[in-house]
Amino acid sequence: MALQETTSARRNGVAAATAIAEGTTPLMQAATEGDEKLVVTLLSGGGDNVDARDKWGRTALMLAATAGWPAAVKCLIDANANVSLQDYESGYSSLHRALFGCHLVAAAVLLHGGATMKAPLDHDGLSPLELLQARFGSPPWSSALGAHEPGAFGDVYTWGDAGGAALGRGVTGASHNVAVGRVQLPPPLFAAAVATAKHHTLLIDSDGGLHSCGLGVGGRLGHGDEKQVVLPRRVEGLLSGGGRRVVCVAAALDVSLAVDEHGGCYSWGAEPQVANAVGPV
Repeated sequence: MALQETTSARRNGVAAATAIAEGTTPLMQAATEGDEKLVVTLLSGGGDNVDARDKWGRTALMLAATAGWPAAVKCLIDANANVSLQDYESGYSSLHRALFGCHLVAAAVLLHGGATMKAPLDHDGLSPLELLQARFGSPPWSSALGAHEPGAFGDVYTWGDAGGAALGRGVTGASHNVAVGRVQLPPPLFAAAVATAKHHTLLIDSDGGLHSCGLGVGGRLGHGDEKQVVLPRRVEGLLSGGGRRVVCVAAALDVSLAVDEHGGCYSWGAEPQVANAVGPV
């Protein structure tokens, strides 16, 4: 027992020494772990500078965004964390970091808190939007192939439990454990990207349009109601104005998010962290 306690104490001592050498503060550690309660406690105590940097120039907000913790991100922004600061190594802002990891819920919170998709530029001269496109691909319609050429895009296949209508193939209710089959997008469209969650599916089509299907509880489908939709249906409203095309989508249990080609970020559903982050922002 004494040996175990000594070993544990040594490890803790090494970890503490490393944290000191790297400039890591308790607030940074709490933000990295997504410990919202500890973040609030540390901020209320006034002992930690919310914009303090470690040896790489990272702040607590950057670390929370990197790990994709929207609640911690919101707490830090509410404490006036600077959303425009950039790290030393890559010149990444908090929004760069959230988008690099495709943490769109955290990104939406940052946008609602004052971050923008067009600035600042990182050390490669990329805005947050340009980094997103560089990492996950250019907009699908920018392909040299024709707008409806099958080789440019493709079909989506689903299988599994169809009880929630999220498979996009018109099977519901008692139709469980469905074999592999093609999702039915309106012809002549093909799929360019897809995001799924437990109860719904989002698809970007070959024209940059957004479609959704599944259970509509909480408004997660974006159709202005809570009805079940068994086949992919185009999301109208905000995304239909001005001919905006969607470049990236993400789906969580109760929330959906999308980014358009102009950097507008949209969210809908029942997730409290992004309830007011409906774009473009």
